[in-house]
Order: sequence, then structure tokens, then C-alpha cells
Amino acid sequence: RNATSEEIERDLHRSLPEHPAFQSPQGINALRRLLNAYAWRNPAIGYCQAMNIVASVLLLYASEEEAFWLLVALCERLLPDYYNTKVVGALIDQGVLEDLARDHIPELYTKLDSLGVLSMISLSWFLTIFLSVIPFESAVNIVDCFFYDGAKVVFQVALAVLEANQERLLSCKDDGEAMMVLCGYLENVHNPQAAICSRSTFQPTAGSKETVDISTLVYDSYSKYGFLTSNMIEKLRLKHRLSVVQGLQDANVKNVLRSLSLDPRISALLTQEELSDLVALIREQQLSQHSWGTGPPGVAPPNVDTGAPYGEQLFHLDMDQFLSFLSAMGPWSRGEHPRRLGVRLFRLADTDCDGWVSMADFCRILAMSSRGDMDDRLRLLYGAHLAVCQPGDVEDAQRDSADDSPEQEGAEVATEAEEYFSSLEEGSSADQVLSSPAAEGSSAPGLQQQQQQQRMELLDAVLQRNRDNESFFGSASLSSSYGSSGDPSRYCSKSSDMTLPDMNQEQFVQMWQTVYNLFVGHPDEQDFYHALACTGTELLQMGEMNHEAKTKPDDPTGEHSGGDGTTDRETPRDSGATAATVSSDMWDRHWHISFQQFRACLHKDEHLAS
Repeated sequence: RNATSEEIERDLHRSLPEHPAFQSPQGINALRRLLNAYAWRNPAIGYCQAMNIVASVLLLYASEEEAFWLLVALCERLLPDYYNTKVVGALIDQGVLEDLARDHIPELYTKLDSLGVLSMISLSWFLTIFLSVIPFESAVNIVDCFFYDGAKVVFQVALAVLEANQERLLSCKDDGEAMMVLCGYLENVHNPQAAICSRSTFQPTAGSKETVDISTLVYDSYSKYGFLTSNMIEKLRLKHRLSVVQGLQDANVKNVLRSLSLDPRISALLTQEELSDLVALIREQQLSQHSWGTGPPGVAPPNVDTGAPYGEQLFHLDMDQFLSFLSAMGPWSRGEHPRRLGVRLFRLADTDCDGWVSMADFCRILAMSSRGDMDDRLRLLYGAHLAVCQPGDVEDAQRDSADDSPEQEGAEVATEAEEYFSSLEEGSSADQVLSSPAAEGSSAPGLQQQQQQQRMELLDAVLQRNRDNESFFGSASLSSSYGSSGDPSRYCSKSSDMTLPDMNQEQFVQMWQTVYNLFVGHPDEQDFYHALACTGTELLQMGEMNHEAKTKPDDPTGEHSGGDGTTDRETPRDSGATAATVSSDMWDRHWHISFQQFRACLHKDEHLAS
């Protein structure tokens, strides 16, 4: 059972509950089968409100198979785009009704437009083909005409209802009074020839002067507005489609901007104007890619209604888009192989491994890397190398970067570092904190959920975010000790670090390779390389001391040591150990450092801290 099936179950007993056919399991089961069958046929629509009412009426007069195909014709041809979360088709037809009213009942249109009534009535009338506002036994006559003559019938009937109440509507003082007039009129529409009445006895609404015969209403709609054709309706729909879709997209942009501005991590680092320009740039670029067929894959982003306008899908980024925008606007596009770091940041943000990152997470990463203090950037670097890339990610990123980056002559220390790091294998080790996404397909659902939870906790720790109340924690515990620029307390009053996992030796060497690459081509490249070599050596020694401190009390007999007293893997000792002496095939699986140690070492060096 999925979310669509659960929505269907909730609405089954709300479908013509007063009719005897849907007061027994037989009718309810038939309706359930019909709605689920259509949801399987068209997952882009699935199930939408008001479909249950229309489907229940179809089942009263047709077999299940006939009702199914009638529902297909209704949703996909006669009322296109009606049944989705944004009811785009109904909004378009609302504009069509306004145009028709302006042309044929101009005086009444002016009055209703000032009261805003047309927009209130059109959705309820059109979505259910009047079944929700006119007694069932009368509304089925309109449904008959609808399937015979097409969508123009609903406009004919709507115009006839408005014209029949013109005098009373013109005297209304507010929208509430106008709605009462229309509701009272529609509730008094009856069908004298009906064999089964949806109500026990038909009684006119109190205060109503007279009842209305459905045959008379249908006759008036054809005699006065029968000149309307399906071609006229389609032309008017085409006229309003662009403005409706554009309006929905603009509303989506406003909602996204409002959501981003309420995020304390983003709003503290990016202004409202910058956010607006950023969203507009990404939206324009993605629309351009989509129109030329070079945009994201045909599959919609996760948690996005595939029946919604494409504009709503633009607030998720795939890897190519993420890397493109990050390299164009972020500070880490310099140096060698910048795409490699971008891929790791994407995997850090892609917590569910579906190949998409939300606009909010992209903005957080961009803001922290561009405007954040040193601690923000260190957390990003550290966390990005704890998140495991998929097989081939890093190799592809290195190959793409090599095609675009010019040759540069580095200092001798840079050459040595490059030779050392190029010999490393980028594959993930068994000791990495998070499992590889590629391996999750064969894992149990419970394990997948646990791994996804681990990835979410890692991202939250990097962003210093508490999902329980969507607050953000500052990182002032060590920054004040080492004179960090920026004021972490500006994010939140609470100033306690969320815990980042320890980093193993292989992850550290991969991260240090990335840090080296960031300074290739820098004017003070040699000074930075010297500082990085010293700091890297110090961190390697710290990791070894962490190993020794952890194994001493737990292993006093040297159980995990060899006969000569060495550990499982040879590691650089305090005497002369440097970052260039570790071999990729000799990882010490007990070696580890914490983020606090990593941050403290980088804060101590003048070149790196400045």
C-alpha cells in the first residue's frame, strides 16, 4: 500500500454516502478497484480529490470496465490537467469562464468580478461536473450531456445558471450573499423523472421562491449558449494556459524564497536580493536546458508531483546542475580537480541517494562555502570526505577536470604531493562511516533506512542543524580559542557542536589531497604547501596517538600486535613521519582523528587561519 492507496481509502466512504449502492461492501469495493486501477494506469495523476465523486456516479450507470474508460476520457481528454495537486486545468477553465461571462453577460461579470465570486464557484462546479452542488439525480443529466458534447457543456450550464440569477446577483452587497443566492438556486434543481432520489424526499430550500427543473436548465443552456464549440473552448484554454502556469511558477518561486529566507543558516549569510537572483538564475538556466532537451532526466525529482507544472520540479538539482552552479558561484572552483570536491559535496547533500539535491541544501552549501567562517568551511570539507561517493564518481570528476584545467608548473613540493596522491585509490574502505550507495540495493530495507539516517545525521552535523525544531547551532567552542573570524552566535543562541564522526586514515588522506588541490596556482602556493605539509604531519601523528591511547587500556597484552610489537598496519611514527610517507595499501584501520583535532590544527597555522 502506498500514499495514493491510503488517500483512496480515506475518501471511499465520502463518495455519495447517502446512496444505497455505497452503503454496502459491494459498492465500496467496486469504487476502490476503479480508483486504484486508474492510479496504476496514470501514476502522474494517481488520485486526486473529486475523482471519487465522479467515479461513484459512473459506477451507478456503467460496468466497472466501462466506468474505467469513461474516467480515462474524463481525466485525460475532456478535462485535461484537472486532477492534480495544482488543478491547473480548472484554473485555466476559470479564466475561460471569465472571458465568456465578460463577452455575453458583461454587466453581471463586472459585478461578480468586483466580488471575486467567479473564482470561488468555478472550481467546485467544474471539478465534479456540478455533482457536488446540484442534487445527484439532477446532475446526472448534465453528465450525460457532458459526455455527449464535451467540455463546452459545463460552460453552457454555468453561464445559464448565472444569467438565471442575474437580478438577484446584481443586488448582492458582498460575496457571501452572492454565494448564498447561487447555492440556493442549485440546491433547488430537481428531476421529476428520476427513479431514485439521492435524498429521501426532495424539499426546496427554505426561502426559495420556486424549484428549477433540470430539463429546463439544460434546455436554456443549449438554446442561449449552444453556439459555443469545442474549438472555441480549446482556443480560450490555450490563451489562458501560459498565464496560469506562469502564475503558479511565480507563486512557487515566492514560496521557495520565503522558505529560504526563514532558514537561519542561509539568511545569515545571503541577502534576500542575492537569494532572489540565485533562484532566478537557476530557474532560467534549467528552463533553458529543459527546452533544448539537455536538462534533467525524464524522471521527476523525488517528492515532486509529476502532474504538477515543470516549474515546480526546478527546485531540485541533479549532479550536473549542482556542479555547474557550484563551480560558477562557489569559491572552490580554483585549483586542480575542483569537480572532485563538488561531487563529494553533492553526495553529502544527497542523503537518500536518489540523484537529486534540494534547492535549500544547495543554498546552504553555497552560503557556507562562500560566506561562512573558517569553521563552516572546515565542516564542509570534513563532512564531504566522510560521505562515500558512488563507484566511478571521483574518477569521472578527475577526468572531466583534466579536460578543462590548463597545465601549471607547481613548486617541487606540489609535484611530490601530486605524485603521492595520484597513487592513492579513491575507493571506499570497510571502515568508512557510511556505506556505499551502490551496495544498498542488495541490503535489507531496515539496513537501508539505518544508512539513510546516518547520512542525514552527517549532513545535519555539517550544517549544525537540529531537525526537531529546524534550528541551527553555532560553532563557537574552539573558534574563540583560535581567533576565528565571524560570529557563530549569529545563527542561534545555542553554541554547542553537533558531533561529527571521527575520520579514518584513508578518508584523511583523500581530504588532504583535496586541500592540496585547492591551492594549486595560488600566488602563495609554496607557503601554503609548506603549511599544509606541517599540519598534515601533525594530524597524522595525532591519529596515531589516538590509536595508541585507545588500544593501551583495552589491549595490555599486545594481543593485536605482531611478534615484534608492531600494530596490524605500519604507520608513520613520531620520528620523521610526513604526509608523503603513507602508502595507500598500508592503511591503519585503528588510526582516527576527530573534527575538533582537525579544526584546532588548522586554526593554529597563521597562513591557513588567515
